[in-house]
Amino acid sequence: MSDHFQMVAAMIDDLRSDDSDKRINSMKGLQIVAQTLGPERTRNELLPYITEYMDDDDDVLRTMASSLGGLLAEVGGAAHVATLLLPLELMTTLDEVTVREAAVASLNDIARSLFVHAASATSSSTSTTGTAAPTGVASEAQAAYISSVHRIGESEQVNGRASAAAAMAIPLRYGNPSQRRDLRNLYQKLCDDTEVCVRRAACVAIGSSIVPVLEPSTISDFLPAFKKFVADSMDSVRVQAVIAAVALTTWCVAVTDGTGSLTQVLTAFKTLAGDTTWRVRFMSADRLGEMSTRLVTGTSRKIPDSARTTIIAVYNALLTDSEPEIRASAVFNTDTTLQIALTDDQRQAILTSACKLTVDANAHVRGSLAATLLKCAGSISNEHWTRIVLPAATTLLSDSEQSVRLSVLTGLTHVTEGVDVRRLAASLLPVIQSLFKDSCWRARESVIRQLPAVAQALGMSDDILNLITSSLTDRVASIRACGAAACQKLVENEGSSWTKTVLVPKLATLSASENFSHRVAVLHTLIVMLEPLDASTCRECVLPLVNGLLQDRVPNVRVNVARWLRQAINLKRISTADAENAISSLAGDADSDVRDVVSGTGGAAPGTSQAAALNASNNSNSRR
Repeated sequence: MSDHFQMVAAMIDDLRSDDSDKRINSMKGLQIVAQTLGPERTRNELLPYITEYMDDDDDVLRTMASSLGGLLAEVGGAAHVATLLLPLELMTTLDEVTVREAAVASLNDIARSLFVHAASATSSSTSTTGTAAPTGVASEAQAAYISSVHRIGESEQVNGRASAAAAMAIPLRYGNPSQRRDLRNLYQKLCDDTEVCVRRAACVAIGSSIVPVLEPSTISDFLPAFKKFVADSMDSVRVQAVIAAVALTTWCVAVTDGTGSLTQVLTAFKTLAGDTTWRVRFMSADRLGEMSTRLVTGTSRKIPDSARTTIIAVYNALLTDSEPEIRASAVFNTDTTLQIALTDDQRQAILTSACKLTVDANAHVRGSLAATLLKCAGSISNEHWTRIVLPAATTLLSDSEQSVRLSVLTGLTHVTEGVDVRRLAASLLPVIQSLFKDSCWRARESVIRQLPAVAQALGMSDDILNLITSSLTDRVASIRACGAAACQKLVENEGSSWTKTVLVPKLATLSASENFSHRVAVLHTLIVMLEPLDASTCRECVLPLVNGLLQDRVPNVRVNVARWLRQAINLKRISTADAENAISSLAGDADSDVRDVVSGTGGAAPGTSQAAALNASNNSNSRR
């Protein structure tokens, strides 16, 4: 017990230490200090002590603000909540935004304890006693919190007023009618504030704090405020109005009578998408896909045709924007925007508008189209795939920019079985081979990462397999690792029979190379392939290949033979008896590293993942 008191005494001393790290650690332990001091000393000594000495280090203040939200029980419960509200009010007025956010988060934690938990207790009390309103201490504590929010929102400090909106969401839901009315009036004042940052914070609060908490039937009260934000003179407020529109869409879809409100929100969103400021239009383009997704998910109700028409109109308008960043962001959301389309004509209109950008002057726009085009396969008919998407993809595969051609490959993982992607093969394979020869190693790495998906979409071919196996001899270690991972994926996709008859013979040929690094690369690959391989294939095909390198003249090769044997035994792909002769031979090896790996004191330990084994192998390179 004395040790505990000594520790707490040290933490109290460190609250004013010259070392900021010590002050931070003490602030993190405020709850322990408060529990040790007891409620009365916490209220009368600890809180005034840390409040009086307001630290000048933002990290300390942020930690302090976060800790105060969990001290309600330590100060004596809801009856003494005012002692916590005072320092938090002060911190909502500070300049550092992260400190203010931490203070608001703590205020919301306290509000949950005062309002949400009290509401739960009141509900239980109502079922047995018939009374519904919180009384006594709970009611006074709630009133103290409401008063605190009012003081923050009516403060002369701009930062305080900017913090108020985020702190009122919970009492807006769980407070009594009078409290909710007063808070709505305060929120309206914040919306009309002369300071931009206050109006912006009020707008942010709609999407981040208010809408997620309130009951859908009450959110319509905030639509007038939302419309004010849409028409605000400052673009920073209108940018946040785009995000608020997306949040409000979720609510409109959730309520049964939200069609009128949905029309208002989408009309406002369309206005924002045509804003004179490119930042607002860019945010609209960026959130267009999320807006479409929220409209079509989470509800069984029929979405009004006018809503679909509005989203498609916004999409088409953004695709023709004068700013390339906006066109790129809009076209990148093509696959999600297609979800909103109900008819083939609407889907055709969306695809046709998007594919016009194959000849856009900006490479970033074409790259965004290339990245999303093949993702549309699951949402369109074969006719649209053949007539619109395939020609556009073929055009992009011949683009002058390497990044555009490469982006087409990334979409192959999204191609479904319902469409015929093989017609792309004639255009795709030459592009892959060209990119594989690129002098930029990151381009080659990206190609190798996509090749298993290409093989699955187009069908395995000798050309694809040759590219993958040749990557194992690349001078860049990262590409060799990608090649090994690609071989592992091929084993998973193609099965044991193909692995025995095609892949293992390829690797066996490579293992006969005079270049020792090629032989090491083969062993790296075999280690990575162990997990998807079945025991029969390991014993019959892979073990003989590994045993053939048992007497290799290069120690690093023998080290990796030992690693493969240990990993194969650990994964039960071979038995100890299968490897007995090989282990005996390596146990007497002239090289100490080989002996260490075999004995289990070096290299990858039993149970180590293939990735870790591969990394361990790479760390011992250049050993001859």
